[in-house]
Amino acid sequence: MTLQRAGVGEKVGTLRHTDIFGGTCDDVLTLKQVTEKRLVTTSVGAENNRGVCDQEAHTVLLTPVGDDLVYESDSKPSGRPEVRLSTIGEAPAASSSGPLSGTVPGTSRGSAQVARPAPPDRRGRRAKGRVPGRSA
Repeated sequence: MTLQRAGVGEKVGTLRHTDIFGGTCDDVLTLKQVTEKRLVTTSVGAENNRGVCDQEAHTVLLTPVGDDLVYESDSKPSGRPEVRLSTIGEAPAASSSGPLSGTVPGTSRGSAQVARPAPPDRRGRRAKGRVPGRSA
């Protein structure tokens, strides 16, 4: 994920999802609202994505937690992923943005992965996990 300064209605960043085979899908984040605690964005698949990528608009919440950023998506086709991202590398001096990377517990790869949902239990319900550092 790469973020940049933006006003409401402007592009605030991009997000690259990488699957376990190395295939990628890019999302464009547009700033929808700024609250006291988080950024609310609309995420839409980039025009040049592969056919398997979800192109539908969905809401993504970005919440600062210390030096990290919690990413929460309401994309049902993507499994409504949540992940805590950490900054990698230094942000350019003229910008407050920098590449972010996170790994989902239970995976071994880095670079802003988005989790697959947990398998359903015997009753067909999915487990609900908490994002570290996020209050209930």
